[in-house]
Amino acid sequence: MARWDERSPSAAGKTRRVATALYPGSFDPVHLGHFSVIERATAIFERVVVAVVGNPDKASGMFDIPTHIELIRAATAHMETVSCVGHHGLTVEAAQRYDSPVIVRTGHKDTDDEWAMVAMNNFMTGVRTSFIPPDPSVMHLSSSLVRRLVASGRVADACRLVPPAVATALAAVA
Repeated sequence: MARWDERSPSAAGKTRRVATALYPGSFDPVHLGHFSVIERATAIFERVVVAVVGNPDKASGMFDIPTHIELIRAATAHMETVSCVGHHGLTVEAAQRYDSPVIVRTGHKDTDDEWAMVAMNNFMTGVRTSFIPPDPSVMHLSSSLVRRLVASGRVADACRLVPPAVATALAAVA
């Protein structure tokens, strides 16, 4: 398993950055904690592919996958090395499809399921996992918190926790 700051040695004895990392999630909706992880990942990896993955274990969310992709693309438009795609299926399959030897996770979950997924992804394909925590100022955020605020009528509070494009979308659905 890779540490978040791991570098791969090159033939010349220098270090080189891993070319591509895949950051998967439902991003329902994408919030400033997610955005912080994306920013941090761009400092480590040459390219970051944000993959919006439908999760059959979670109830449908606020927006459909194409809308999530559009919102993430708007929030990351200034980041030339970030792209956003939709994916159905196993996350490790998306990593292979986008030639990513590393999957980025936020590292805020300390559950048996998370560690089992890390182990299986590596076992099945050799894809490693890098845990990148968000900035401490936004570490407490979650998509479910944003959704609860919107559902309780506190849209203005929810809008302070998300990128501007997402705030506009939240205000429109409230």
